[in-house]
Amino acid sequence: MYRASFFLKLVIITIIISIPIGCSKTHKGDTYLPKNQKPNIVLIVIDALRSDKLGCYGFNKNTSPEIDKIAEMSIVFKDVYSQCSWTRPSIGSLITSLYPRSLGIFKEKFDTLDDKFITLAEILKDNGYFTMGFTANPNINSVFNFDQGFDFYSDSNAVWEWMNRKKGEIFASKKGRSFLPKSQPLFNSIIEKVKENLKKPFYLQINVMEVHTPALMRKEYKVMALNKVKKHSKNFRNKRLLQKVVNYETAIQQISFDLDVFISRLKKTLKDKNTLIIITSDHGEGLDSHPNLKRSSGHGNYLYKSMVKVPLIFYNLNNKLNTFKPKKINTPVRSLDLMPTILDYLKIPIPDFIHGRSLLNLFLNNEIGKTKTEYFFVETAWREIDKIGVYSKDWEFFINRDKIRNLDPEELQFIDKIEHGNRSNKVDKYPAIAKKLKRILNRWRKKYPRQKRVSSKKELSDKEIDQLKTLGYL
Repeated sequence: MYRASFFLKLVIITIIISIPIGCSKTHKGDTYLPKNQKPNIVLIVIDALRSDKLGCYGFNKNTSPEIDKIAEMSIVFKDVYSQCSWTRPSIGSLITSLYPRSLGIFKEKFDTLDDKFITLAEILKDNGYFTMGFTANPNINSVFNFDQGFDFYSDSNAVWEWMNRKKGEIFASKKGRSFLPKSQPLFNSIIEKVKENLKKPFYLQINVMEVHTPALMRKEYKVMALNKVKKHSKNFRNKRLLQKVVNYETAIQQISFDLDVFISRLKKTLKDKNTLIIITSDHGEGLDSHPNLKRSSGHGNYLYKSMVKVPLIFYNLNNKLNTFKPKKINTPVRSLDLMPTILDYLKIPIPDFIHGRSLLNLFLNNEIGKTKTEYFFVETAWREIDKIGVYSKDWEFFINRDKIRNLDPEELQFIDKIEHGNRSNKVDKYPAIAKKLKRILNRWRKKYPRQKRVSSKKELSDKEIDQLKTLGYL
């Protein structure tokens, strides 16, 4: 596929994104980076991990001891909003710092990250980085153009059933089994690839799927989950939901352990090289938080906290080079703030057309400056779902343009309470607040109008390709 040059894309996207916002300048005078040494950047996305299921985010079960230990040596953002509650638009926003609506990514079949948008990988490659990407989630395979800017990109060889398989690919599930790439072999292949590319600083982007798909868990963790279900089943009417929650929490235990092993191996491989590791997620998971709402145990269908609040942890692999003091930051931030933060950290100029802003001031002195975000906008429009919402300090306001039972067209929820659809809706009780937040949300919609969807070319099966060859078209 033809791709525009980096600078041509820079011009194109500046025209496309009609209303830019201010962005932080690079910290030229800071001395937190060693001279003449570009840090490696490792971005680890634990798919579907809601932050409140981690010990370092206050969870009372021992789901993540290894991640919690890393967090003690890290900068931890406690209040982080993803821009969407399912993978492709969320990751698109994460790596471009643009809202999903500005990317034109809405539907599962087959909205694509347009080539005109500039990704974090492209900017880092243009600044001397070797770029590597590994995904266990086929939703961001290269067929959806998420390999933009990568020198090496490893797709999931298992694809969803609605995708046309290419040669060498398999379907992701069959008879209750999952064939998505597993974290342990994926981490092994990543270490080998890193060993091959130590001459240049690198950007490494990873997506792992155990938390999203607990069927990927190793046998010992499956047995552990089964024993937990047996132990607690007497106290739960909905055994299926109990099993989902237990599997989810047990999958976090496995990925926490696997991640710790991977980071230890990476540290041994890189020795004293300056390497910033970022741990986050694309979205959360509803689980048992909204039991009276249809299809609320998963993600993508709602915009409640359980589905958009994600972890964000910054950890330097070499403690001697880490001049950022470990701390927990309570200032609310967005996933789309990650890209400008990384660029700011590396002293790379931040594009002025993006929607996020750097968080580096919070690393250094707890000050975010005049660009502090007061409202956080979220959206989801996949399948038959169509929702947008805004979070403020005390409230959540949503416009539901789909028709789901037990949901009102407009809903106002307390931010510190669990949302139960129309049972907890406060629109009638606080109409002035609802009206204000609706006005703010509509202003955002006008400022960032929905762009046209960009769909990938229909994938051809091997059989279709053979037929076209027979007919002389290929």
